[in-house]
Parts: sequence; C-alpha cells; structure tokens
Amino acid sequence: GASLLVALVLAPLATRYLEGGRIRTDPGWLLWLRGAYARLLDATLRRPADASLVLLLALAFTATVAIPGVPFADASGGGLNDFMVRFHVPRDATYEERDVIAHAFEEMFEEHGADWGVRVYRLELGGRSSRGRVFVYLESDGPMARADVVEAVKAALPTELPGVTSYVGWDSQGGGDKQLELSIYGEDMDTLERLAEEAVRRVKGLPGVLGAALDLDERGLEEIRLLPDEDALRRYGLDARTVATTVAFALRGNRLTPLRLGEAEIDVETRLSLEDRSDLERVLDFPVFAPASAGLVPLRAVTDVEFGQGPGTIRRRGRRTSLDITVDLGDDVSKEALTP
Repeated sequence: GASLLVALVLAPLATRYLEGGRIRTDPGWLLWLRGAYARLLDATLRRPADASLVLLLALAFTATVAIPGVPFADASGGGLNDFMVRFHVPRDATYEERDVIAHAFEEMFEEHGADWGVRVYRLELGGRSSRGRVFVYLESDGPMARADVVEAVKAALPTELPGVTSYVGWDSQGGGDKQLELSIYGEDMDTLERLAEEAVRRVKGLPGVLGAALDLDERGLEEIRLLPDEDALRRYGLDARTVATTVAFALRGNRLTPLRLGEAEIDVETRLSLEDRSDLERVLDFPVFAPASAGLVPLRAVTDVEFGQGPGTIRRRGRRTSLDITVDLGDDVSKEALTP
C-alpha cells in the first residue's frame, strides 16, 4: 500500500535530489549569543556568591524603581472596566423577548456612545439567567468625566421594557471600595427571597447608592411542591417528616435487605413503577399510615400541591441558607463611610 510506495518510489527520489544538499551553518549572531550564554553560565557556576548578589540587586531595582514607575489605575478610579449597567429581566422571558431587551440597551450605546466617549461595550444575558450586564469601557481622554457619563447613562436607560429594571454599577474587579455585599440568612427560601427583595428596594433609596442587586442568577428547574397541611397532619396524627419519607419512598425508592439465593446475594429495591411515578395523580393517591385512625390516607389528604421554580444556587454558611445583595455606591461615597 502506501508504505510500499514510499519505500520503493519516494525514498529513492528524495535520496537522489537531496544528497547534494548542504546543512546550513548557524548565523553569526546566533553563534555569538550561544557563546555569551555559555560564558555567563560558566561565570555564575564558578562564583555563586557574586551571582546571588547580582540577582538580589536586580530584584531590588525592580521593586523600588521599575514597578513604581509603571502607571496604573486604582480600583476606585476604574481600570480596564470603567463601569457596568446591570439589568434584570423576567425569569419566564422567552429567547425572543430577551433579544428585544438586549437590543434596547445596545441601541442606547450606539446612539450616545460617541458623545459619552465609550470605547467599547460588551453585553451579557444568558438564556436561563434573570440578570444581564453591559460592561462599558471609556476612552482615557474622552469628552466627559466618568461621573458625568454615569449620570448621562442613568438618564438614558430604557424605561419602556415591561418587567425590566436597570441601574448603573461597578464590576466586582473594578468596584473596589465602591461596592458593599450584604448577606441575609434564613431557613425558608421563599421567605428569604421576599425579605431580600424588600431589602434591595429599601437600599436603592439610600443617598449615595447607585443601585442594589439580589444575587439570584441562574433559574432553577420547574418543580412540584407538596406542602404539608398542618391541620390535616394533626387530625391524622402525622408529621411533615413522615410525609416526606413516604414521598421519597414512592419516588426514589428504598433499599431492602438483600435476598440470598444459595451463595448468591441479590440487591432488592422497592418503589413505584415508572408509569405511576410519571403521573402526579397516582403519586397523590399513594397511601400513608395514619396513627390516629389506624388506617391509610392518601397523600392528597394531608398535602397541598404547588407548582414553582427552584433556586438555581443554594448557598449555606454556618448551616444557614443565605442570599447576597450587592450594593453599588456613587463616586462620592465609600463603603468605609457607611460601615462601622
């Protein structure tokens, strides 16, 4: 096949036409550089103490002269990322609706970007996220100061988008002392979210605050919730733990004692069939033993059904569920002035 062709044809041809070729010598500058490196390496190995001293002097020069001489922008004055526009969209917004929302913010910067001195902007809005961001980078010698640009952007933010809220803030890397993070702790996620949303509403109205955002990024999965009916539980002598265990037994199953057949051991699990697990009505008909009546009652008799959407991320600190709130401060306010 191919290897035979290479051996019988290509190899002899290559030998014939390349046998007279010469290997080119290295250029003079490369030979000199190679020699200089060899001499430097030889001197370093022969006099390690002197080499260490030279290295320390070079490091000291870098730390005291070279690095301080490099200009940079601190966090409070912005840097590569001068500021951002944060916006929130309805969680159930479709792709087409999200596209319209994104275009509205892009049109704002296309129309006013030159007047504001915007060098470039970058918009991010995920397909499942309720939170979007526009990263805004300004020209270093633009026609307006950053504080003036921020005020102009605040006045031009789209207001005709149903269910969309937006405000100007800072990036987590460029915010520096212009950002605060508040944490709210609780046990019930729905109650915790309502309290956090109320805290965001109140914080936004404080002097010197550009805006505040609840850290709920990704949407969770659609879920069916079985809420225990406290009155029914007391009536039948049940508790929420027993109901939860029953539901887990029906849907997830339970491992029983292994079955022994001679020397063989067979794992045994019991749970509802796939057909029954796929039908909510059949799950609600699953019986629960009620101590008060010494009989069986269906799940639907002691629970209420609710459809909802779970959180995308659950954060727990010290065995407590928490939600974070990011607060963006104005240029004339620092977090040191607001925190004890």
